[in-house]
Amino acid sequence: MYNQLDRDYGVDIEDDGFVRGTYDSELQKLRKSIYKKYFESDDPKSLEVEIGFLEKKLDDSTNHLKNSLLHISKARQKQIIIFIDNCDQRDDETQQTAFLIAQEFAEHWPATVFLTLRPETFHRSMKLGALSGYHPKAFTISPPRIDEVIEKRLAFAQKITRGEIPLRNISITTTFSKLDSLLQVLLISFKNNIQLIEFVDNLAYGNVRQAIELAKNFLGSGHVDTNKIIKIFDDSGSYTIPLHEFLRAVIYGDTNHYDPQTSLIVNLFDVQYHDKREHFLLSILLGILNSYISTRKNDGYLETSKVFSQLQEFEYTLEQIDLAINFSLTKKLIETSGKGSLIESRKYPSMLRVTTKGVYHSTHLIRLFTYIDAIIVDTPIFDSEYRGALQDAYHITDRLYRAEKFVDYLDEAWQSCSSVSRSFFDWDDISHSIRKDIAVIKAKI
Repeated sequence: MYNQLDRDYGVDIEDDGFVRGTYDSELQKLRKSIYKKYFESDDPKSLEVEIGFLEKKLDDSTNHLKNSLLHISKARQKQIIIFIDNCDQRDDETQQTAFLIAQEFAEHWPATVFLTLRPETFHRSMKLGALSGYHPKAFTISPPRIDEVIEKRLAFAQKITRGEIPLRNISITTTFSKLDSLLQVLLISFKNNIQLIEFVDNLAYGNVRQAIELAKNFLGSGHVDTNKIIKIFDDSGSYTIPLHEFLRAVIYGDTNHYDPQTSLIVNLFDVQYHDKREHFLLSILLGILNSYISTRKNDGYLETSKVFSQLQEFEYTLEQIDLAINFSLTKKLIETSGKGSLIESRKYPSMLRVTTKGVYHSTHLIRLFTYIDAIIVDTPIFDSEYRGALQDAYHITDRLYRAEKFVDYLDEAWQSCSSVSRSFFDWDDISHSIRKDIAVIKAKI
């Protein structure tokens, strides 16, 4: 804060004039104290006494900063506001400590303090944590609408491609003209295709940078037939990107096949143990947490112990549940009541909540052929008969057949999950949706 005051506001709180102004009233008392005779006779010792007094004040850096802010506030009539930012990006313990520091500033220092906390941390701390003994005022700042941010960024990019905003050392070429058409297609699509907006909004999970990155990756993806898009747009003046076309670009990125390490799309059917019932564990976990959101209790957070208990009733082991929760946290399908992406084995967070990304995966993506077509290559198949049929496929008819066989395989695996409550996850319903999507695509071929 010393450096901020000097650098940003031109206030050097160690400047002689400032220091004397800050402690002027105390200096006046000093001159009337037992050292009065020194000051009245202009004895050189008076200066030594004064400097010694001020040195002690400066040595106590914390109180000197506090007194300096008080001087700025009163003598210069300035309102002091302190922002403790990015606390919501720290772990739970650090957030609790930050609040106590902010409370100390606000109560005993001449300042108004703003502190960023995650909503779940704030509500929990008001009940059990550091905030329980105080009555802070809370303000909720909603993130900007993803579609509006993307539209503004695309509009700005168009000004560059059209030469309205010049770029140094770059001349406008026909390539920029094609890029301008693609940007216009994206603008039209985000305005007209609600499915596209829902996809980006849910997958980005409130992260504006992530949402913009999704749009940018679409423009550079090798899985997008840009020539086809530009031709249709130039001929008709319009083109709306369908969800499956945008989804393919996001799923594959710069790779030929689905790569679970780099893709933002998660394979819900992946397993860690040789157990075909585990193909459905992630979806069931997400279903349990999603069902709790509708109760509007605890901001959608459910006790971790209840999650374990429910999944154990469905005959999953502690080890399977442990890995499923950690995997889901890593992939941001769920979140904990404490900041962090992983939990240590047997040291679980108190509560869990499904994210919008998790909900979208388990209720929308899982029903689409485009999704199934991608994750097949990453899913272990325990039945040798089906394994032979689920090989690499490139032609659309072969890929549709492969997807049907994959659904057949999962239909059989689901027969072993009779203990699972259909209110949390119903594979039969999802299987029907996938087959329906496949039938629609077949009809268009």
